[in-house]
Amino acid sequence: MKTKTLAFYLVRQLPQTYDKQKRTGIRRQITNMNTGGESEQIHHLLVPQEIITEILSKLPVNSLLRFKSVSKSWRFLISSKHLIKTHLEYSKKNEYSARTRIISTTSKFGRSLCTFSLRLLLTKPVFRGCPLDFPINNYAGDLCVVGSCNGLICIVVDEYKFWLCNPSTREFKQLPPVFTGLGSITRYGFGFDESNNDYKVYAFLTRVFGNRERRAMGRMYSLKADSWGREQELFVDGSPFYAKDCQLGKFVSGKLHWISLKFEIVRLDLKSETFGLVEGLPSCFEGGSCPRLGVLDGRLCVSCSYLNESRFDIWIWNEYGVEDSWTKFASISYPLGPLSPRSSPLCMLPDGDVLFNRGLNFVIYNPKDKRFRESYVYNFDGDRRVDLYTESLVSLASDDDGEYK
Repeated sequence: MKTKTLAFYLVRQLPQTYDKQKRTGIRRQITNMNTGGESEQIHHLLVPQEIITEILSKLPVNSLLRFKSVSKSWRFLISSKHLIKTHLEYSKKNEYSARTRIISTTSKFGRSLCTFSLRLLLTKPVFRGCPLDFPINNYAGDLCVVGSCNGLICIVVDEYKFWLCNPSTREFKQLPPVFTGLGSITRYGFGFDESNNDYKVYAFLTRVFGNRERRAMGRMYSLKADSWGREQELFVDGSPFYAKDCQLGKFVSGKLHWISLKFEIVRLDLKSETFGLVEGLPSCFEGGSCPRLGVLDGRLCVSCSYLNESRFDIWIWNEYGVEDSWTKFASISYPLGPLSPRSSPLCMLPDGDVLFNRGLNFVIYNPKDKRFRESYVYNFDGDRRVDLYTESLVSLASDDDGEYK
């Protein structure tokens, strides 16, 4: 974008309450810009810095990355902690704007990663995903999207090679090796430790010793330290902890959550790096169901499948930490629609509908009238790992103070 065009764009974005005389003066200043010196002159427009920051925070990441080339001062502004934080906060408040995207693995031609906007999925019954330029696309092994937080994505390759990336800025980082020796890694989690401004990955390992004794071990990775912590045997309330199935940790309220083999919800506090149990579980844990964790509208949820009754219920924890605040959100009979016992709720939409990921397609369920509608991504096949993320400028690189932007 030419510098004068950008400057006039900024003027058009000024609040309606902005002084008309000052607005006219800025327009005159732009018109009189000297050719060749426009790039630095734009920084001296008579627009308060806080208003420029507010305007820029509402722009998509692609535009901001282009604007970095306008001048050194603009590159500094767009890379600043303040703008990155303001831009992220605006994106979170407008969660279902064009900045909300879905990332998915696909095994169409070897495993790859694709992304597309949530808005596109909600408005088009059939569409094509956009391939993500991931360093190991078209990989013959296994790719898994572990989770997302503040625009950063955690990906694991072949169960033990971890990557972090920001798809919006095309920034990628391969993490150091997590485990040495024999063992199998099948459970992971990714989240943000807000108190320490640090992104963390947790990996479980089951080791088998010479006497065939199995032990559950775990390690925590810190992006700030760029290292894995000490390998530790896992105990929760004095008992060894084994997570159920091949689960991905669900991040809510600063904690990662898994279901144990004892059908308990175990949480890991990323600040204190300690495990504990969630007390006061919904009634679906009392027998006959196959519970699976999820996140809806920023709240922990449980999908409980009753195979004998061909239905599953969705329970939501409305107030985190309050035991009696679990409520049944929906009860869905899957033979009557496109869902199955393994269908996973992906997110709750503004109108209360729920988006599910199911094999070849996505299903939008209206709990009020119990109706379904589907969207199909035709360059995907049926084996997918899916998550939502918000476009952001958050960087994987720390500044001179060791802080992440």
